[in-house]
Amino acid sequence: IGSQQFGVAETPDQDEHEALRIMNKVRPYGGTPLTSHIEDIHRAVSTMTNDLRASGRRVVIVIATDGLPTNRSGVSGAHEREEFVNSLRLLEGLPVWV
Repeated sequence: IGSQQFGVAETPDQDEHEALRIMNKVRPYGGTPLTSHIEDIHRAVSTMTNDLRASGRRVVIVIATDGLPTNRSGVSGAHEREEFVNSLRLLEGLPVWV
């Protein structure tokens, strides 16, 4: 399924039901490519940084996982965990809450 991105309360008609609907349809399988997802998030937030800071807002990042970080081939080990930690460090200084 890949990463799941959604907003909550971005518009007046959004509510927690949409978030629950999305979360309930996801089923764990395969690898856990957390690093690539964090890198995608970093790129997306980087493009919004000026607007977010100007409006005093932040992006909330929730990491929900069923396993340790893997590479795209499904391999998990010390190297993949180190890469994941380094990807999280990319978020430092951005207007985010993790």
